[in-house]
Amino acid sequence: MVYGVKSLTPHHTAADSCQVVGETTGTVYALKPAQLVNASIIADVAMRRGLPEQAVIVALATAQQESKLTNLDYGDADSVGLFQQRPSQGWGSPEQILDPVYSSGKFFDALVKVRNWEGLTVAAAAQAVQRSAFPDAYTSWQPLGTALGAALTGLTLTQLTCRLGHPGLGVLAKSSSAGSTLASPAASIAPSSDVPVATSLVAAVSGLTSGLATDLQVTAPTVVAHGTKSATITVTGLAPLGTGNAATAQHRTATVAAWALAHASEGITSVVVGTQEWRPDRDGWHPTSTTAAAGAVIMTVATR
Repeated sequence: MVYGVKSLTPHHTAADSCQVVGETTGTVYALKPAQLVNASIIADVAMRRGLPEQAVIVALATAQQESKLTNLDYGDADSVGLFQQRPSQGWGSPEQILDPVYSSGKFFDALVKVRNWEGLTVAAAAQAVQRSAFPDAYTSWQPLGTALGAALTGLTLTQLTCRLGHPGLGVLAKSSSAGSTLASPAASIAPSSDVPVATSLVAAVSGLTSGLATDLQVTAPTVVAHGTKSATITVTGLAPLGTGNAATAQHRTATVAAWALAHASEGITSVVVGTQEWRPDRDGWHPTSTTAAAGAVIMTVATR
C-alpha cells in the first residue's frame, strides 16, 4: 500500500521499493514498484491527451482510493481495475477495464465532461466521475496525488526514486544460436558468430521494449548492444505525434523514467534524464556526464 510519513531522510532498504517526496512538505510516500508502473501509465495517458497536471492529480488520488493503485480483477459488485469501473455501468468489458491504458482513458473521458472540473477540489472532481458512496474519502489522497503528479509530469522527477536489493540481471547463459537478436520495434541487432548474445539479456530487452509499447505507447526505442553483458534502450520523440509540443515531450520523459525505475528488477541498472542519472544500488538521482537530449530517456540493461 501507499502511505505517508514525515521524513527528510532517504530510505535504505534491501527490498525493492519506491518513494516520492512532497516538494514543499517533505512527506515521504512509499510505493511498491507495481503501483508506480500504474501511476506512470495514468500520468502518461493524461500527458498524451494534453491534459494539465491537475487531471493527473485527480486521477492518481482516485485510483489510490479505489484500488491502492493496483489493477484489481475484483471489487464491489462488478467493479474491476484501477478505478473500480463497472462493466454494467457502461465503462467497458471486464477485459477492457483491466487494461490500465484503457481504464485511464475512460476516466479522463468522463473527467473532462465535468463542468468546471479544473476549478473543483480534487475530491469533488473525483466524486463527479466516480459517484462513490464515500465522496469525502478522496480528500485524504490529495497530498499523495500532488507529490506523485508533480514527479510524473517532470516538475520534481528527482523527488521520485526506487531502490533494489539486487540490481542487474543474474548470471547469464550464453546463446549458441546465431539467430538470437536484441529486438526492438525500431531495430534488431544480430550478434556475430564469435560474440554470442546472452539469452537473459535478449529476453530482458525484448520484455522491456514490449512493455514500453503496451503501457506507454512507445513503439520506436533505439536498442544498442554493448558486447554480451549490457545494452541501452533510448526513448526519444516523446511528444504526441504531430503536436510538436516540447513541453509534453519534457513531461513524458518523467513518466517513461518512472516506468523504467519501477521495472528496474528486470535488469535496468541506469536511467538517465537530462544530466541526472538514477541507479538502483544507491539513493536518489546524481549528476552524470552521460547526457540525454531533451525529450529522451536512456536506460541501461546489464548483467551483474
